[in-house]
Amino acid sequence: MLELSCLGSLLEAGAVMTQGWGQGEAKTVGDLFQEIKDDESVLRIEATLGGVRLVRVLRVVKMSITQTRTLKTLTEVKQILPDGRIRERNQVPSGKISFSETPVDALYREMEEELTLEPGEYIWTPPVSPVFEERFGRSYPNLLTVYELYTYSVSLNLNVEYGRFRDGFRHKERSGVEAVFAWV
Repeated sequence: MLELSCLGSLLEAGAVMTQGWGQGEAKTVGDLFQEIKDDESVLRIEATLGGVRLVRVLRVVKMSITQTRTLKTLTEVKQILPDGRIRERNQVPSGKISFSETPVDALYREMEEELTLEPGEYIWTPPVSPVFEERFGRSYPNLLTVYELYTYSVSLNLNVEYGRFRDGFRHKERSGVEAVFAWV
């Protein structure tokens, strides 16, 4: 079992500088440890011409939700972290896919957890295939991340669209993070 101190040593051995983690929009080494422990990401050691590099692998479900009447898209504008820091998001609602679940399972879970929507309140169209992106993210600066992205198009039942989803709203996640949503 991975220990927090071992993760710090692994990051250091992989030449991943963590000094700025936990400041601004960046998460902490403890957050990464919890993410790995919760089966939401894995660390992979890859051989390179100059040696080895440490890579975080993350699977993400994205929900592109469009209002029928206005053609506006639901956007997660920002997140307010438990310590009061603000992370600008300006993206469609999304969530991590556990390595023990399918992308469709994650879609249903995220729609219920983030948006409190039951399967009968929306319909979805699956992505043709996942999109892969490799980049340094804002959550863990200096740690290269491979993102495996599954984007679903979602339409809300008109009763839901004209009801509680008429205007923007906020949702507090289990982690204490408050997500702020708006139609853009």
